[in-house]
Amino acid sequence: MSADGRKLIIANLENDSISIVDLANHNAVAELDLRPGRNDTALSGVPGGEFPFWVAVTRDDTAYISSERDREIVVVSFAGAEPRITARIPVQGNPNKMVLTKLQDRLYVTADNSDLLYVIDTHTNQIGAMVRTTGPLRLGKIDGTTGSSPNSVVLSPDERTAYVTNAGTNSVAVIDVTQPQPLVMGLIPTGWYPTSVATSADGTMLYVINAKSNAGPNPQQRVPTANQYIWQLTKAGFLTLPVPHGQDLERLTDIVAGNTDSPCRGAEMAYRARRTLRR
Repeated sequence: MSADGRKLIIANLENDSISIVDLANHNAVAELDLRPGRNDTALSGVPGGEFPFWVAVTRDDTAYISSERDREIVVVSFAGAEPRITARIPVQGNPNKMVLTKLQDRLYVTADNSDLLYVIDTHTNQIGAMVRTTGPLRLGKIDGTTGSSPNSVVLSPDERTAYVTNAGTNSVAVIDVTQPQPLVMGLIPTGWYPTSVATSADGTMLYVINAKSNAGPNPQQRVPTANQYIWQLTKAGFLTLPVPHGQDLERLTDIVAGNTDSPCRGAEMAYRARRTLRR
């Protein structure tokens, strides 16, 4: 939604377009095809703008749309009579969910296939920084560990920390974004395939949605009326937890490393050894 509450920008996932809705009159006033070549036949067939997934709106005149298929952020101005594409920001991986800072000067974008969180300067539409969400550097071999699949991001109320759901490793990455180069501080274990994260107003609690669960047996799978197709038995989950700090976050990080049986597992084993020595 635009800052003045007058326009709603909608991503049409399978139509490669966005719709602009006038909320005062309750009608769609424009639709913009995000693919190149719609107004220039010389560009016809050039990839871009397909499968728009998420929208972030700055002020009252600019929208950022993540194009999952073509791995770019499409920048659209709707300040004039007709919306128009003003920039395309290429990224690695498939960009999905995004969040803006309160000042709307930075846009945080998760890109699942590259395991990256991007920080985009909205004044220049340039990538200012990126960080792998796999885990903190202390775990080792982070660059060689893939499959974190970050797919959602939220900022703490003070905007010093970004929380990113890693769907592939069933975790939330805790990222310090106060420095020019963001730094992963730790990981929090979650349910199966987390897809969204939010914070409480005071920043002390986290709320995480996970999309999957163990479906269990479906003995009536061959009975048409039983509705026991395995995906129909899968249920989502809702996790609430206090924001961890210090040794609590370190311990949770090592649990994630152990759960994923990744090259980072040595850190979890070292943690258990330290616990044994303390006893």
